[in-house]
Order: sequence, then C-alpha cells, then structure tokens
Amino acid sequence: MKIKLKILTVLSIILIALAAGTVLIVHSQKQENKDNQLQKNQDIQEAKNKELTEREAKLKEKIKDNGYPIAEFDNSNLTKAGEIENTSLMSKEKSEIRVKRSKKYNLPNLTPENAKRFELNENVPEIGITRSTTRRKEPEFPISDSDFVLVGTVTDAKAFLSQDKTRVFSEFEMIVSETLKQSRDSQVSEKGQITLARAGGKVRLPSGKVLYKTMDGLYMPQVGKRYVMFLKYDAETNLYRINTGYEILNGKIIPLDGLSIITGDMVEQYQNYQKYKDVEETEFLNLVKSVISQKGL
Repeated sequence: MKIKLKILTVLSIILIALAAGTVLIVHSQKQENKDNQLQKNQDIQEAKNKELTEREAKLKEKIKDNGYPIAEFDNSNLTKAGEIENTSLMSKEKSEIRVKRSKKYNLPNLTPENAKRFELNENVPEIGITRSTTRRKEPEFPISDSDFVLVGTVTDAKAFLSQDKTRVFSEFEMIVSETLKQSRDSQVSEKGQITLARAGGKVRLPSGKVLYKTMDGLYMPQVGKRYVMFLKYDAETNLYRINTGYEILNGKIIPLDGLSIITGDMVEQYQNYQKYKDVEETEFLNLVKSVISQKGL
C-alpha cells in the first residue's frame, strides 16, 4: 500500500511538473509570438516611414523643378502694423498696392490672435499640399469665369507672404503679345506688362527651413515660357489671378494644370485641362477664339 502511495505521489509530481512545463512552454511561445508581432509591426512602420521620407523627397524635387518662387519669412514686405519696410524705396501707390495684395491672401474671418495660431513657423510640415474640396469639374476653357484671355511670356516670378503670415502667394510678370478676350471694364494693350497671381509658393524660415505650399493639380508658370492665360482681374490689387493656363512650346500645347503633383494622375476637378495636350498651337488658338465668339464674350 505504501509503495502504491509512493508511486502515485511520484506520478503526481511528474504530472505537475509536466503541466508546469507545458504552461511555461505555452507562455514562452506566446511571448515569442508577441515579440515577433511587435518586431513585424516595427518593421512595417519603419518601411512606411522610409516610403514617406522617399515620397516627401521626391515631392520636394518635383516642386523645386516646378519653378516655385520663394519668399523670405524674416524679410517680409509687411510689418505687423501692415506698413511696408523700406518705404523710401517705393512709391506710396506701390506701397498701398502691396499692402492690399498681401491682405487679400489673409486667412478669412480670423482675429489677429487666432491668425497667430496658423502663422507659418518651424512646426509647420515642410510640404503642404491642399486638395480641392469642390466636386465641380472645371471646363477646359474657363472663359465665362475669366475677364481676360491673353497670350504672353512670363518674365519674372516672386513670392510674398500674406499680411497675417499664414499663407504664401506668387506673382508673375507677363508681357502680353496677343489679346483673345478683354474685360469691358478694363483694357490690356499688346506688348503691355501685367502681374499674374496664384496662391502657393515657397517660404524660407529664419532657420533656413523651406516650406512648400501648393494646391494639388495646379502649377506655377515658368519664367521665360509663353502661355495662353485665362485670368480673373482684381481691380483693387491690379492683379490678374490665374484660372488656368496653357504653355505653347514648339508649336504644341502643354496644359499648365490637371495632373496631381503627388501621383502624376489626373485630378478629377481639373482633368478637362488635359484635353488639349499636344494639340497644334494654331488649332488651339482658333478653337479658343471660336468659343469666345460663340459665347459672345
């Protein structure tokens, strides 16, 4: 009897040991699986971070290649009081125009205190690409929305900060060579010079960090290139805001807008701008003139 009890005791000890060993093995396997999953998640995150870094670098190169003008943040045109620095070098009229232009690009409906929260600074991401929230597809020729349709060559480009320093916008000097549509309230002479404008551009902060601001699918015209421009005139600032444009290169048409700077695919709202890519210059201009004539504009 004692022998049986000893055997049972030994067997119990063995079973307990086996059970404990099994628990330890299961726990070890669970911990190993947990560690493996953690490592896998870290590897996935590192791969995503690497892909994001590479994508950001490619975007920077794209924007650099797109001829974006740059504004110096610490050498802004406007002081907080809205006065032009170095006013002795500028006429009063030009000073007033510069203030009006910068005010036009302020964030709307913000108090100065609230605007401070949105001011461009070191904490702002280097690349800021805004996507259009409208579902409206822009027509290939935004003639009804344009006061002027002009052919000309861009001769200069500069970027400026809004007065509240929350936005950047770019201005382009253009020599007009042909007028396809004129506003009834304002006239542009051929060989005259006008100033175009478009939201976006680059800002260099005091640290040297450069911020890139743009709307996806909308690009900046290049200095030295010739375009057909569809423009909205703002009399208060004497600026011709770019609705869209078409570059003329070697007798062919290259749409300024329409392709995503992120993917290279067409942006839905602006896809109609790509309709006349590679069309002959003469055919394109005749078509624009015909549409203007049909609309009686």
